[in-house]
Amino acid sequence: MTGAMNRLLVLIGTATLAVSAHADLWSNFDEPGSVIHYGGTIFDIQASGGNDLTLTGRFNLNLDVNSLDTSDTTESVAVYYREGSYLGHIANDGSNLGDWTLLGTGIANVAGDGNRSLLDVGSSLNLTAGQTYGLAIFALDGGAAGIGYRSGTGSVNVAPQNTFTSGELTVSGGVAKGFGLASNPFATHNGSSTQRLFAGEIEYTAAAPVPEPASMAALGLGALALIRRRKAAKK
Repeated sequence: MTGAMNRLLVLIGTATLAVSAHADLWSNFDEPGSVIHYGGTIFDIQASGGNDLTLTGRFNLNLDVNSLDTSDTTESVAVYYREGSYLGHIANDGSNLGDWTLLGTGIANVAGDGNRSLLDVGSSLNLTAGQTYGLAIFALDGGAAGIGYRSGTGSVNVAPQNTFTSGELTVSGGVAKGFGLASNPFATHNGSSTQRLFAGEIEYTAAAPVPEPASMAALGLGALALIRRRKAAKK
């Protein structure tokens, strides 16, 4: 293959780098309002900016130190998801466990109320633009630390009224759950409280727009013309 053709392929190949992903954060961490801590929080998420997104599996949680045992500085946390809203899939007896898929679990250092506790569950989740997904985050250590949330308003089985968006990712209200069994955190004798907005940060990536075929063709023709001009100048 000639050197000119090699340079042409490099120029065209460089354009495909536009599909590489960048990392962003959905965050309401520093929003006003007090944060409450409980065993888990369940809410809806949606890629709302017109592009598919990927949750990286990394979260910054607001984890509260257990006042009864301040020496417990780590917390095992599980994240579950489902395609479709959480509404109708949060029975207190835990019978809805089969409606959810475990994204992963991780160990977070408990940084205390108002501070970021990093959680990495080691798995990612692809979100189709406009599709609603349920997400559930549970503390698994039986009350050692609680997941932070903010209160909203509403009633049982009514769609969330409190939402927060980054423009690309929207989180819609949800419920807070009590501390349950690690094997089935959806089952909790403490029941659930409605209209609770997750307080924290969710890391995601969004692919840049892929160049249209016409644009790619124009780029290739332009690069080829440039090579021809250079060759003609050398004659």
